[in-house]
Amino acid sequence: MLKDNLNEGFLFDLKTLQGLDERIEWFDKYYKFKEHYRDRKFDNIVIQSKLKKITPGDTVYLWLGDEGNEYIWMCAILNFLLKTKLSIYVIDWSKISFNNFHYKELSAYSLQVSAPQDVILASKNFRRLTNPEQNIFSELWINFLKNNSPLRILKELSSILETDIEYL
Repeated sequence: MLKDNLNEGFLFDLKTLQGLDERIEWFDKYYKFKEHYRDRKFDNIVIQSKLKKITPGDTVYLWLGDEGNEYIWMCAILNFLLKTKLSIYVIDWSKISFNNFHYKELSAYSLQVSAPQDVILASKNFRRLTNPEQNIFSELWINFLKNNSPLRILKELSSILETDIEYL
């Protein structure tokens, strides 16, 4: 589970974790208190160490949805894994029918909000990510790092608005 919300705050390079302390300081300063989410650094170090353990020949399943934070995380992770020769699978949300009687209760655009029985249903809908798709997500992450805006908003799938934190 990826707890750090990449929609807000300055980003950092997962390959080096450079800038993670500045990210944490930004949250402390912006919210004017030591954030209740102080394990952000630990979580990100754990994520980086787990990503480094993935080796060529492994198969990776990314359960990341059509929600802004998860979309940005997918960009970051795919950038991290870009040079590895992996089979990477993602949920194919287009194959999950939310109106069908059988899936009536399915709310699985994000694992975070999924009921256990929904996880089983949605897990049957993985598809292999193509190399061009991985390249696109990786390039998006590079642009996010370069722009490093304090707020990122998913306007529509594959369209992220990067702006000032006072956007509203």
